[in-house]
Amino acid sequence: MIRGFYAAVSGMVANFARAQTISNNLANLGTVGYKEDVNSFRSFRSMLLNRLTPAGIQPIGQLSNGAEISRSILKLDQGSLRETGNPLDIAIDGPGFFAVQTPGGVSYTRTGHLYRDQQNNLVTGDGAAVLGQNGPMVVPNGDVRFTPDGSLQVNGVVLDQLQLVQFANPDSLRKQGANRFQATDAPIAATDTQVRSGFLEESNVDPTKAMVDLMMVQRAYDASQMLTQLADGTLRSAANEVGRVG
Repeated sequence: MIRGFYAAVSGMVANFARAQTISNNLANLGTVGYKEDVNSFRSFRSMLLNRLTPAGIQPIGQLSNGAEISRSILKLDQGSLRETGNPLDIAIDGPGFFAVQTPGGVSYTRTGHLYRDQQNNLVTGDGAAVLGQNGPMVVPNGDVRFTPDGSLQVNGVVLDQLQLVQFANPDSLRKQGANRFQATDAPIAATDTQVRSGFLEESNVDPTKAMVDLMMVQRAYDASQMLTQLADGTLRSAANEVGRVG
């Protein structure tokens, strides 16, 4: 019974963590370039059940002691593209990312809502410099346009090209805040990737699916909670009733 109590509690903990993940996804429905997180579950180490027979001990199966979240999986599905008409807005169409310089080093993002600062540097919303083939990109005044290969044109003249990269192992990407990523693996040149000037990529979270998943998680949490109360009541009865001297 104590084993059942812990199994039910572990279900509550795992579903609470999953509810937090889904809620964070829903909170970022309007975040440009946001990529959805999905939790992966695994069971605790199982116990081997045995049968005692005259011939010895024979295995009859295994019993799990509960569940936990093993890791968070990053879904890199393409989000829908929304036209803005702003030449400094870019959307990455394909599996690639573009590089930005942050105080912690080079990071990667798909959030293409870009700006020109007072020194004509091309920066993200929080001031991180966008990196081109020649270092931080500079955008002088003029008719600005990005070509599909990421080249920056001003008045028809190519000045630089975005560092477009991708990763052979997407599991190496880790979110670091501000909708940016760092990777443990080295990036490679992006393929099958185009830059759409005057567009932004929307979040790839499906709100309908996320709401359904959140309701399912709530029901699973409630069920685990009821099992916890049942196990607690049974333990209380066992302690107070079983073995009572009549």
